[in-house]
Parts: sequence; structure tokens; C-alpha cells
Amino acid sequence: MTVSGSSSTPTPLLDYYDGRALLIVGGSGLVGTAICWKLVTSTNVKQIYVLVRGGEERLWKQWTSYLQETEITTLRNSNIITPIDGDACNSKELGITSVDLLATLRSTVSIIVNLAHNSRLLSTLFEIKSTNIDPALYVASFALSFPHLSRFVYASSAYANSHLHLKHDGLVTNINEEVYPAEPQEILSVAQTPPSTLTAEYLARTAEAEYAALSTTGTTPLYSAGVLFSASTYAKHLTERLLLSRYPPLGLPHLMIFRPSCIGPALREPCPAFEILGSTPLTTLISAAISAPTDALLLPTRGTTNRSDDPVGLHTLIDEIPVDLCANQLIAHIAHGTTGPVHAISSVGTPDQPDPRLRLGEYWDEYANCVPYVQRPVNLEWLDIDAVLRNVPSSDSELQLTPIVRMYAHLGSTFTFANGKTRQLWEEGMGEMEQGLIPFWVVGREEALCALRLRKKRTRQAIATEFKKMEIFVGIDGTNDGDGEKGGGSGDAITKYRKSGVLLPMATSVPVGEGIVLPTLA
Repeated sequence: MTVSGSSSTPTPLLDYYDGRALLIVGGSGLVGTAICWKLVTSTNVKQIYVLVRGGEERLWKQWTSYLQETEITTLRNSNIITPIDGDACNSKELGITSVDLLATLRSTVSIIVNLAHNSRLLSTLFEIKSTNIDPALYVASFALSFPHLSRFVYASSAYANSHLHLKHDGLVTNINEEVYPAEPQEILSVAQTPPSTLTAEYLARTAEAEYAALSTTGTTPLYSAGVLFSASTYAKHLTERLLLSRYPPLGLPHLMIFRPSCIGPALREPCPAFEILGSTPLTTLISAAISAPTDALLLPTRGTTNRSDDPVGLHTLIDEIPVDLCANQLIAHIAHGTTGPVHAISSVGTPDQPDPRLRLGEYWDEYANCVPYVQRPVNLEWLDIDAVLRNVPSSDSELQLTPIVRMYAHLGSTFTFANGKTRQLWEEGMGEMEQGLIPFWVVGREEALCALRLRKKRTRQAIATEFKKMEIFVGIDGTNDGDGEKGGGSGDAITKYRKSGVLLPMATSVPVGEGIVLPTLA
């Protein structure tokens, strides 16, 4: 690749893409859009095939709805983007019906990136099997038929292993770049170390047993035990192990399990603060909270305090990676040939620099006053999530964990994700020019705070226009407001669920003061 103004400067990572063809499944989403933009504008990639339901018409319609006109023009005029009408939920050739197109893909594509993820909130585990787990297996099976395949990427989540917080005391949970088991006795025993039987065969056997139980009963003993936060994160965890079990060829020279942390708006590309509403969890969380008809937001934490001015939960550190930096890390790791689990996080601290991540309290303080017409404060209240997770009863009682509270249990811990592979790539595998072209990190707390303040305008737009359209606020089954509509409920029902840490989401019948618990972080 030639860099403008520096044609003689070597860029071996970006040069990897010269003349190559990629297939991106789920390329119309937030991360897929950022990847397509970066490949088009910074590499000499030959072709990017984007699999999307509805094909060309839908892809450009979606991109037009959240990209600027100049950005759309850049992508169109590149003649690199080729939309494909298909569906990852279709086990037969991903729904691609053209024999000629299939032949072209198999003869030219050497990189397949699976970003597909159905983010319908509060779906049951069995529903997620059909929308997330099975499609990931279909894409992997499809990839095995590509004779020139050199890279296969499955996009998981750093929070796929968030259940490990039960093996740590205090606010901090450390997670390594490895595939963990998911046995109830291992998770619940804080002092126990992973068994010596933790081999590929062991992981495969337990994953297949869980998948068989899910297929026949709609759940698994592990998930039913109540020690995992949400169906979404558990599905990612199970899918990682199933891929290693079913597709050994991908698990050796080809497979990268890419685990981004909480994805946030772009820092720079395609433009500052670029995001797709509903795809950036913290924007969703705080925007919904300050626009809801309530004066309290209930969140779980690893510990509570009697000091209302300094609650423990506000000190948890949030790792939010801007989507363009997330895309840069993935693009670089593909070129480098990285395999296995890879964490994508926002920043790294050094011995002489404090941790650059922002605290939950800093996010809250920045957002709390960003909507001028909100005349009332929204207070944070705290639920001791450990008391619930460690004492899940079998009967319906005050401590029974419900799906909504599971989802935001992630906020109760500071998750520190190991990123040795990315750090090594940055320090040893990239030159200064490439570090400038494909930056990985948020540079210090000040840059993180500046980015946070820049996005507040977008948050105001979300509150004013979009959130009433988004299906993220759902009622609790079994309650209705007397008119047959879920989302309301009697005062008794609200009181009952408040005791268990679950409060009815946004609905006009929810009294001020009853609070709200919101959708998933992972």
C-alpha cells in the first residue's frame, strides 16, 4: 500500500489486504460499517462482500440513514462494496441462491468475518439459540468450504466470561484471553482453580452436552442454576466452545475469537461520535434512564454502602472502546494472523499513568444534565447483586433473579480484560506510520472525557426522537395495565418486582419513584 505523502514508507499490516477479497457477515451494523469504511479508505482491498438480508437495497438504505452524504459517496464510488442478499440464519449456503455468486466467493474470498448478532433484548435462551448460536455455526460450516480461507473471525464479547466475577472478591474481575469452562461448581467456588481436565476434549464435551440440553429442553442446567448474568452473554460463551468443538480446522490455523468490550461511538472515523442508536449500550442506558418517567435507576453492584454521597457502584471502571478503534484492532489482528481469543479494549495504563478508563460515576455526571428540559434528578439506587447470585432460590421469592437484572449485573464489577496479544502487536508488529494510520487506544483520560462530552448532542437526539421507536422497553410477563397492554401493571406487581431488583421499564403507568432497570451491556 502507498501512503499519501509517504509512498516509500512500508506498511506491512495494511499491505496484507492488497488484492484480497473479504466476506463480512453482519457488515451493515456498527462494527461492520466501521470496518468497511477503514478498509475502503486505508487499504488496497480488492472486494468486500457484505451479507445482509435484503441485499443491496437494504444495505445502502441502512447506511444512508446513519452516515453522512460524503461518506456514502466515498463508499459507493470505491466500487469495492458488493452487497449480497442472504441470511446467516439459513443453514443452506446462508441463503445465497446464485450458483455463480457462490462459485465466485469460494474462488476469491480468503477472509471471512462473522459480526452477525441479533440484539433483541430479553429474548429467551432458546430464542437466542435460533438467532445467534445456530447462525454462528452455519457461518463457520460455510467457511470450511472455502479452499483459500486464511482467516476466520467470530465476533464474541469480552463479557462472555463475565460470570467469572463470582470467583473474585471485591470490585475487580480479571479475565484472560483464553476459553473458559462453564461448570456450576467451578463458578460458584471462589477458591477453586480450573481442573486439570481443562483440555480441548473437555471443553468440547461440556459444550456439546449443554447444546444438546438447550435443543431439547430450551435451557441448560448451567443457565437454569442462575449463576450467569444474561442469556446473551451465555450464548457467546457457549458458541465459542462449540466452534472449537465442531470445527477443529478453524481452531488451529484460522480461527480468531474477537472479544470487544463495551462498544461506544467513534472517536474519529467515519466521523467523530458516529454511532447507530441502540448499538452503543452506554448511550442507550443513560439516555433511557434520564428520559424515563422515574426518579430512580436501580443498578446492581458488588457491594453497597450507607454513604449516599459515595456509593461503591459509582467507582466501577467502564471499558468502552470507540467503534473505530475496535475496527482498527480487528483489521490489524487479521493481517497479523492472530488466532484464538483476542480482547479489544479502549486503552492501556502504564506504571507512570493512572488507569485511563472512566468510572461509572463520571459517565453519570456528564449525562445527568445534558437534557435541559429534564427538571427532576434521576437518582441511582443499588442492589447487592452477589446476595442474589449466590442465593438463587428455586421458588418464586424476593431474591429470584429475573432477566432484566441479569443483564445489567455487568455494571457491578470492574472487568479488567487481558490484552497481551494486542499490546504485543502494537509494540512489536507495527511501525510508527501504521500506528498513526490505525490507532488502537484512547490516549488518556482527557481524550476519553472529551469524547464523552462530544456525544451528548447525539444523546439529546436519541431522547427526543428515537427511543420511543426502539423496542428496548418491554413489560414483565404476567402484568398488564388493564387494557391488555404489557408494560403497565398494578401497584402490587411493581412493589413485588421492586423487591427482587426488577422494576417495570418505561410506561406511563409507572409511578415516579418506582425506578427502572434497563437492557444489556454485553
